Amino acid sequence: MWTFTKYIALSFLLFLIMPNEINAQAGDTSSCNSQKTQIDICKYWRSKIDYKMKFLSDPTLDNFSPENVTKAIDCLLKLEGKKGRARFGGAVSLEVSVIFAPSSIEVGALYYISYLYYQKWEHAMAVALIDEDGNVNSSKVIKKAYSMYKKWFKKIEEIGLEKARKQKLDPLGGTDVRWY
Repeated sequence: MWTFTKYIALSFLLFLIMPNEINAQAGDTSSCNSQKTQIDICKYWRSKIDYKMKFLSDPTLDNFSPENVTKAIDCLLKLEGKKGRARFGGAVSLEVSVIFAPSSIEVGALYYISYLYYQKWEHAMAVALIDEDGNVNSSKVIKKAYSMYKKWFKKIEEIGLEKARKQKLDPLGGTDVRWY
């Protein structure tokens, strides 16, 4: 049975990933053959996170294929250190009563990586990283999370995304950092 929370989450998810007619014009059409060139893949994935960027759409990238997810993770990990405001943030569940500060691009990127990996927007209660001392989105927590995500991604590159999912590899496994 669909609950109000699921409707809200699905609506937000559709907002993030559905093609946008205005942005479908991305790319350079001035090439010799007059065909639209492929948009830069990392720019595309950053547009999903960065509030100030034009939201890009590309039907060939808007899916959960292992190849697309792996490319996306590689691109999104490069957003470490980006302190600007993310396109989304805060609680992702109506069961959370805590009000969080707006998420940074770097935290949003990690959240989106987990969303792509788990194929579930509500893989956590909020777009907030927390450690055992209760520090939320501190520079120390974010640095540690990026270190773990990079290590986890190397393993994914070695064994493949599907095998990593079957083994239930957790990007933050074995650390005191977790999603709220």
